[in-house]
Amino acid sequence: MRESLDMAYQILGEKKPGALIIEYNLAELLNNQARYYEALEYAISTHAKKIDAFGEKHPYVFLSLDNWAISLRGLGQLDLALEKHQQATDGIVAVIGQKHQYALLVRQHQMDTFIAADVISDKIDILNQLITDLIEVQGENSESAQRFKQLLEHH
Repeated sequence: MRESLDMAYQILGEKKPGALIIEYNLAELLNNQARYYEALEYAISTHAKKIDAFGEKHPYVFLSLDNWAISLRGLGQLDLALEKHQQATDGIVAVIGQKHQYALLVRQHQMDTFIAADVISDKIDILNQLITDLIEVQGENSESAQRFKQLLEHH
């Protein structure tokens, strides 16, 4: 993927959507592999480039901010992760609504950061709304809705 990203930069340029998607996907992949330090570099880079390419209020900008927050969470920088996730959630919900799939994804990641930071007890209303929205959009048997329902039952 890094080779593909290098080629995309050379062929498309660093601020073209195709290259930015590859860079975002690389950061996401590295986060999924718990390679948070590496992911953080790409997430920060992609976020800045997406602001230049799309403007500050584009959903892709907030998805990159979400990637950034996930990296911070993985690195144990929970206060900053909470801040970035709040910015990502507020931004993406304002632009595309709270029930859009991208917004639901960011909201789920934010909830995972609440859990990691051990502040979930203060976020029960947010958790309830997330579960309601997940069920409405994805159905009662949604894995995500079920996972968060179990969390709610334990709080």
